[in-house]
Amino acid sequence: MTMQQVVIQHRSKLVGFFKKKGVNLWDAEELAQDVLIKFLKYYERVNCTNTGAYLYTIAHTIYIDSLRKRTRSKECVIDDREWEKIEMNMTRISDSPDLLLEAEELFVKMYDSIGKLTDARKQAYTLYHIEGYTYAEIALQRNVSVSAVEKNIYQATSIVNRAMERQLGFLMKR
Repeated sequence: MTMQQVVIQHRSKLVGFFKKKGVNLWDAEELAQDVLIKFLKYYERVNCTNTGAYLYTIAHTIYIDSLRKRTRSKECVIDDREWEKIEMNMTRISDSPDLLLEAEELFVKMYDSIGKLTDARKQAYTLYHIEGYTYAEIALQRNVSVSAVEKNIYQATSIVNRAMERQLGFLMKR
């Protein structure tokens, strides 16, 4: 069976597998993609007679890993109805060139404000808000106290929020 046949035959089934586990559609598609990528990585090395069973073994492992990561990062869980609202808003934004430009300007402003942070604040901010590490994990990794991490994240978040508020104020005045 070629890799293309595996993808065609199993992708939607893998998405369904993750949705039955309570994962929203967006994440289910991402996890299914991860399964197929991992399968592709080991495809040449493994001589497996039951491709489906092997894929679902990988899927189960990836699902467990995602649960651990979500628990560790205290990730906000968004259900399918909320994703539909977000997707409708994104569609509305993408249909309007003005809104799309404003969203892009806001993103650029946020990205610039993160780039202007001191190295300690930038690293703490990105590790916490983007990578999903806990304060304790960041402190251990950077060899500083947890309170220093809290302070850096608080200050970085305040700076980024102020920049975003200024940009939103500027956009509202247009």
